[in-house]
Amino acid sequence: MFQRTPNWCAPLHNSTIDAATQARIRPRIRRFLRVPRVVRLFIHDGRSRKALEVTPEEREAFFEKLYREPGFGIWMGNFATC
Repeated sequence: MFQRTPNWCAPLHNSTIDAATQARIRPRIRRFLRVPRVVRLFIHDGRSRKALEVTPEEREAFFEKLYREPGFGIWMGNFATC
């Protein structure tokens, strides 16, 4: 892939979705549809905490967790900015 001037780049860790994963996600679809249209397509919880509200160890563990998860969690499920 060629990116002339990437602003931000992170691995998505996406893979095929097996039947068990589909069965786990399917009951949550209604919840996704109730979220405002701007973030409706993302399965990650909103940003409720600020980074400085947790200890450095908790912050690092949370960042590592987001980095290993598939999808846009590192972007959409991260700490609040304001």
